[in-house]
Amino acid sequence: MELSLAGLLLPGAGVVAGAALLWARRWRRRSWPAVAARSAGLALEHLVLQGQGPEAVLRAACAALARIGPAEAWMVDVAGDVRRRVASTENVEAGEGLVARAVSQRQVVTEGDYAAVPLLVPDEVVAVIVVRRKRRVELKALQLAAPYVATIVRWADDQRRSRLLAAAVSSTANAVFITDRVGRIQWANEGFARATGYGLEEVLGRTPGILRSGVQPRAFYDDMWQCIARGDVWRGELVERRKDGTFYTVEQTVTPMREPDGEIGHFVVVHQDLTDRKRAEERIRYLSSYDTLTALPNRALFVERLQQAIHQTQATGGRLAVLFMDLEHFSRINDAMGHEFGDRLLTAIVGRVSAAAGAVHTIARVGGDEFAFISADLTDRDSAAAFARRLTAEVARPFDIDGRQLQVGASIGITFYPDDGAAPAELVKNADMAMYQAMKEAPNGYSFFSPEIDIAVSRRRELERDLRLALGKGEFSVHYQPQLCARSGRIVAFEALLRWHHPRLGSVPPPRFIRIAEETGQIVPIGEWVLDQVAAQLRQWREAHIPVVPVSVNLSAAQLRQPDLAQRVDAILNRVGIAASLLELELTETMVMDDGNAAIATLSELHDRGIRLAIDDFGTGYSSLNYLKRFPVHKLKIDKSFVRELERNPHDAQIARAIIALGHSLGLEVVSEGVENEHQLNYLRNAGCDLIQGFLYSAALPAEAAAALLMAQPFAATAEV
Repeated sequence: MELSLAGLLLPGAGVVAGAALLWARRWRRRSWPAVAARSAGLALEHLVLQGQGPEAVLRAACAALARIGPAEAWMVDVAGDVRRRVASTENVEAGEGLVARAVSQRQVVTEGDYAAVPLLVPDEVVAVIVVRRKRRVELKALQLAAPYVATIVRWADDQRRSRLLAAAVSSTANAVFITDRVGRIQWANEGFARATGYGLEEVLGRTPGILRSGVQPRAFYDDMWQCIARGDVWRGELVERRKDGTFYTVEQTVTPMREPDGEIGHFVVVHQDLTDRKRAEERIRYLSSYDTLTALPNRALFVERLQQAIHQTQATGGRLAVLFMDLEHFSRINDAMGHEFGDRLLTAIVGRVSAAAGAVHTIARVGGDEFAFISADLTDRDSAAAFARRLTAEVARPFDIDGRQLQVGASIGITFYPDDGAAPAELVKNADMAMYQAMKEAPNGYSFFSPEIDIAVSRRRELERDLRLALGKGEFSVHYQPQLCARSGRIVAFEALLRWHHPRLGSVPPPRFIRIAEETGQIVPIGEWVLDQVAAQLRQWREAHIPVVPVSVNLSAAQLRQPDLAQRVDAILNRVGIAASLLELELTETMVMDDGNAAIATLSELHDRGIRLAIDDFGTGYSSLNYLKRFPVHKLKIDKSFVRELERNPHDAQIARAIIALGHSLGLEVVSEGVENEHQLNYLRNAGCDLIQGFLYSAALPAEAAAALLMAQPFAATAEV
């Protein structure tokens, strides 16, 4: 038989009614005021059964007590505070103070001609009735009736709460159903019908086994039943089957409900549909690992497969070749013919190269017009050179695109494991250096990595040496690039960007020295210096009465690994004297995924201190959404590589839109960097992007120029400092 939600979740309602009847029986042999009170009490019960609230009960009680004298009733909230007067038979001016004393003392309180009688269930005051005192017998009758009236008031309040709870649960978007102790469904909301396709009448008395998909093994359900049979709440993900046979993924929570005797009587089950989120995760996983135009692995997946190939080669004691190929002057074709034409040409090139390489070689697109190859079959220079010649010959053959005949050249760099390097990063770097050597000295040909190419490495070492001294010499500065609201165009934040002014080389581009700083560990003191400079700059702006907005600072992987990172940041903020809410730390998704559990702990510490967190370059690596939703982050930043080709490359546009949708589904703000023209701005704005950053508005500026930008726009309010 179908049970109501109120009857399942609030079985105490029947207990309250029973208590009321018990009080009524105790009054049968009392004086006439008790008989009158009992008669009125039956009417009070009828009000509750009609769905009336506690206020109506108190009004009826005051009317019944009119035979004793004028009366008024006051409601009391769960905290014991007098809430409001809800009923009065005539003007009773006892005042709220008398009522408050009756609540606090939990007994009858008199004052002049008035008596305040608290209604207690069992020792909690739910209401107070105030009467004018007449004879002792009338007041005694009221005291006798008080527990009964209190019981009815509590019953009415519980019934109202149960109706509110039933309405809330019934209307929630999640599927909710309740089973008895053996798992038979006794109630389900409309969300359940929408999610499963089963009508409510179809599932009553049946078990949730009708939803089983067969994806989870029997042991999965055995473990779940063991958990809830102990009285513990069970949570987990599972795949269910709808009535039409389609599968969907839910996050299920099963909560045991105990009866007054302590035994489990029912289970409340909540299903949150994760299907859309899972689809988004799969889409992001693909976009993070594969190039959407060519369907080839991207750089991140290439490096992963290279590591696997190295492990396999180590086991056999053999060699493998890594090749990088760059298409000569491909950007000119894009500029002259358009990116759509260029994409079609690129797809044709990939078709030829894939056919020439065969299934034994791994091919990846690692850049706009750059490709990489891994082969364990190319174990010597001759075989690698023959393969490179075959590739360049295939690329050099004329292509016919829409009746246009054109030729493309390719330059290839070759390196070997273990001869030229033992780690993926080293092999990639050496193959890349050899490729550029080929582009410079043997266009449309190939070049092997050689010691001569180490000249570049020597230059790098010089740069590394100078970098170690740059901080002490004061050669660094911090510039600030604004982040603007995509809708209003107002500056809402800045990103702090490091600049190096070399005394001999001039301005050194960040990509040239940041990687060196990371590899040598210099990034830790440099990063801490940047944090200190930003905090000091915020304080300086505040003291100059310049409107202050939050500033984001890029955090390195080495800094994130510091066990005392949160304490270090906290010390800087406290020493300088600025609010933590003005600082935002940016981390790449690769950084936080390297050691997810450790990252969660560190980021949670920073979050607890009020520091905002952002995931930078989102979409260029792989983020597990199971981890991402656990990270206490506030923002996702779309990598500028997806923004650059928005107006010409629908694949990048699709990725950007997917990231925006994913970020919003997780309750995160989404920032797009690298915005350089109005078309990109309009697309991102229409896609729902929250913040915009890029040369369209401003490059990174020295602090003085950034302050001028802040002063040039009106501010409704300034942030806390």
